[in-house]
Amino acid sequence: MNDSESNKVVKIYNALLKHNFSEDLLKIQPTQISNQRINSALSNASKSILKKNKDLKKKVGRGIPDIYYFNYFNEGANFLFLAEVKKTVSQQETAINEIKHYLSFLKNLSPKYGIVGLAISGDIDIEDGYKINTFIINKVKKVEELKIGYLQIEKAYIKQFLPPWNDKNYEKINQITESINKKLDGIRISTHKRVSLVAGIFIVLHHKENTEEKKILKNIYDTNLERLDGIIKDNFLTDIKTILEEEFLGGQIQKVNDKIRIIKETIKPIVGSENFKGKGNTTLAEVTKDIYEIKQLTSQSNYSGDILANFFQQFLRY
Repeated sequence: MNDSESNKVVKIYNALLKHNFSEDLLKIQPTQISNQRINSALSNASKSILKKNKDLKKKVGRGIPDIYYFNYFNEGANFLFLAEVKKTVSQQETAINEIKHYLSFLKNLSPKYGIVGLAISGDIDIEDGYKINTFIINKVKKVEELKIGYLQIEKAYIKQFLPPWNDKNYEKINQITESINKKLDGIRISTHKRVSLVAGIFIVLHHKENTEEKKILKNIYDTNLERLDGIIKDNFLTDIKTILEEEFLGGQIQKVNDKIRIIKETIKPIVGSENFKGKGNTTLAEVTKDIYEIKQLTSQSNYSGDILANFFQQFLRY
């Protein structure tokens, strides 16, 4: 790859970062791949075979895509993203042939792996100065082209492989919502206070990639509700402060301080109120676990907007 083409790859790399791809997972022309199944599939997939006899039996080199991205969610929800990049739009057919070549070696990873391949040419920074063809490996292990001629955020690509949001999902949200509201009704938490409380719990359960889990999230699976309840009360404000500081880096300390001040004034008094005190009162721990289940639904399905919108809609109806 010449310097000019290399610059185009770097531009695509930077554009993907702006589309919420993780910097830690996004690689340019990786010579080593840690996932053994992907590594094995590409071990004999060099593009040089495209220029030779297709019946060539001797081993060829490793396939090295221009852009490589692998995100492991859970079994059956692995996302693999590849891109081949060319300098000018006149080379788009070459980019298409090369990305389809790589995808042909990865077909047997489907359906446990959601696999997307992009053929890109031209200058991504110039409007109408580039071309993108998007391909996936579908459920029957065939390379299929999608009518998507632009970059999308990571979750938009992942949605191609997810089952549609259905009535069972709504039923689950409604059950959790009803459970939360009944628990808060039982200790007489008013509507405006419970909205603030739930917002705060969502924050303490937040985990930024490549950071250590905070105290509450780290203990969320504790089955001793009284112990978990104490951990939540002792660490609520500390965990929120740390989480906000990690999210608002780079001279945004005033923004962090403003948010912490608001939380101290609105949410901390609720958590420390008499409503959540008393022997055997584990309502805060129970509600936090319920919210965590909502968070799990969000992270596993990637329909976060649908889930959270439905949750708050139902939550406010009670």
